[in-house]
Amino acid sequence: MTLTAAALVFLAVACAFLGGMTLALRQKLDRLQESTRAALAEAADEVVGLEQGREDLERLSAIDPLTGVWNYRHLQGTLSRELEAARTTGTGGALLMIDVDDFRRVNAAYGHQRGSAVLRELAQRLALEVRTADTFARYGGEEFVLILPGTNAETATKVAERLCYAVRKIAFDAGPDSDPAQGALQLTISIGGVTYPDHGTHATTLLRQADEQLMAAKRDSHGSWRIS
Repeated sequence: MTLTAAALVFLAVACAFLGGMTLALRQKLDRLQESTRAALAEAADEVVGLEQGREDLERLSAIDPLTGVWNYRHLQGTLSRELEAARTTGTGGALLMIDVDDFRRVNAAYGHQRGSAVLRELAQRLALEVRTADTFARYGGEEFVLILPGTNAETATKVAERLCYAVRKIAFDAGPDSDPAQGALQLTISIGGVTYPDHGTHATTLLRQADEQLMAAKRDSHGSWRIS
């Protein structure tokens, strides 16, 4: 074999060898890229899961465990943001303080366990009557607060009337062990409300004035409301 022919054979063998190595390297690279994409996708799913878990925990920490509505902590934060918006943009709203009339008699007559179930049913019944933009939260005990952004006194009065009707229109479940002689468990709520920024832009001031309106409504009669 001549030198030229040998060189050509060598080149052919070398090219074949290099081509095989290139193919093998390309296949390895493809597998590495696929593995990397899978790892990145898995990591992204984990991040999404962790973020969702964090959001779920934050939401749970803002929910009242007894009634399932927003708790006092969430109410404080929301009210602060709404009042800040009222101070900076002039956007107003209304705040309603809601109290269950004579709720102590429910606990006394039916027990605290049944009383808790009734309070939970009442809260959920009221929650169905509010808008998505509104904030309905448990203030403490059997008291609740409703924040109504962009609402004037006239509209807030209509809301209060609707809430009172939602409670009194259907009797509450007294439980299987209740005495039939006691009759149906009928409840009423009283409501006091104020508008902002007309009556102030500080949470303490508004809550105090709403509570004063609530006490005035109770003095009028149970199941009534006063909005200013």
